[in-house]
Amino acid sequence: MGKVVTSVPAKLGLLVVVPALLAGCALNEAPASPPPAADQGADSGPDLPSRPRDLPVAGMKEGAVCGVLTPQQLGALEVGRGVPQARSGTFDAPGCTWLSGREATGLGLTIAIAPLSIDEAQNRKSDGSPETAATYAVGQGFGAVQGQVPGAENLGCFVDVDAAEGRTLEVGITSIGGDDVSNQAMCAKAKQAAEFAVTNLQAQG
Repeated sequence: MGKVVTSVPAKLGLLVVVPALLAGCALNEAPASPPPAADQGADSGPDLPSRPRDLPVAGMKEGAVCGVLTPQQLGALEVGRGVPQARSGTFDAPGCTWLSGREATGLGLTIAIAPLSIDEAQNRKSDGSPETAATYAVGQGFGAVQGQVPGAENLGCFVDVDAAEGRTLEVGITSIGGDDVSNQAMCAKAKQAAEFAVTNLQAQG
């Protein structure tokens, strides 16, 4: 993924553009190079636990994505009402964005359902910043990859979850002004949102 260069846009513009870069940069960016022939069929993706089952995300529309978090969870994340994420040539996946309800905090949240396996999603992204890159499980054993864009860590943090066959649940927390928020705090918030979303989707069957 190329270097991100941005001015200081209005809150709404940053909420729309940056979450698309964080949560959707894998959607339309081809891998830098194909894997060597000897590695075809090898597990080149992140070291994650086997997916317990598929979450019900296939065919999900934007409005449904906006409903994956409860009002109580939105309160815990300090964001307001969700708005369906507009699709474009650089963000073609069902998604939803939420804006921070606190001026001082200045955080935005995006959740999207990428039509890619977790391995495909990671192969199309740059390696995460070493400071916050991590893998872990959310919900009841769903593998997740956490990262930030190297050199642009202040923009936010993403967590990609192995949600279903050919589907990655992408969660992005974005800094949109206000008080400075540490990289660790942004990633902790992204992990919390991913936990909430996966737990709710598991409960749907």
